[in-house]
Amino acid sequence: MSHMQPEFLIDIFQIIHDTNEGDICAPLSYAEFTEKKDAAKAYNVPIDNIEHKQGWGARLSAPGYLDSTDWAVFDTKQQAAQYLLEMYGAEFGDRFKWEAELEKIAND
Repeated sequence: MSHMQPEFLIDIFQIIHDTNEGDICAPLSYAEFTEKKDAAKAYNVPIDNIEHKQGWGARLSAPGYLDSTDWAVFDTKQQAAQYLLEMYGAEFGDRFKWEAELEKIAND
């Protein structure tokens, strides 16, 4: 995973809770089903399990590849950067060149 880079996106995110695969989160602009009723039907969940949330999305992504972690959504970019540091920074230590950049964003 050392080729992974942080990715931030401010957007409206669709979060589908309690699917067979767990919770699914994606930018609404990327989502296959943008209407809550269509997503509920496609994922076989109650419409109340579909949430649209505006905020800062954060994930790790491999430029030029399909590899990425799941999106997580936060109110601020600082919270998003802190999440990436807590979730992935310690696990891989200083192998990530972007750790210092995330520390700076998280502490701004």
